[in-house]
Amino acid sequence: IAASAIPGAQWISDNANGATLGSTVLYAISFNIPVAFSSASFNISYAVDNKLGIVQAPLYLNGTALGLATNAGGLSFTSTYNQAGVQGLLTTGTNWLYIDAANTVGPAGLLFAATITTVDGVGGVPEPGTLLTLGCGLVAIGAIRRYRNVRS
Repeated sequence: IAASAIPGAQWISDNANGATLGSTVLYAISFNIPVAFSSASFNISYAVDNKLGIVQAPLYLNGTALGLATNAGGLSFTSTYNQAGVQGLLTTGTNWLYIDAANTVGPAGLLFAATITTVDGVGGVPEPGTLLTLGCGLVAIGAIRRYRNVRS
């Protein structure tokens, strides 16, 4: 993705001239999830010069590595990564996204756009197991009432 594709976006690096050759920079970005949620997914589009995660995993949510392969990228590499089912890695309130970028040749930097999509925990669609339990409970209540009416 080019910087122009994201309004106001700029390449970031550990210094004004781009990351030092052979260095690794761990970027930490906080974000807030204000309400309880039942499910979540993660999407990131990025451009990196040179690689993400040479020695350690390239992407982390709250300190837990995501499934993107180590050593992802190449010279001026652009890609997108998606992962559903990340709700267990997130909390209501402040969360952290960590991106490990490595410079293998010349000046380097990182440009990205990330989205965490959540489904609110209140008022969401019940899971099938919840509906089954509710249905069994209603059947049991009906059977008890019928039994009591027959005995009366």
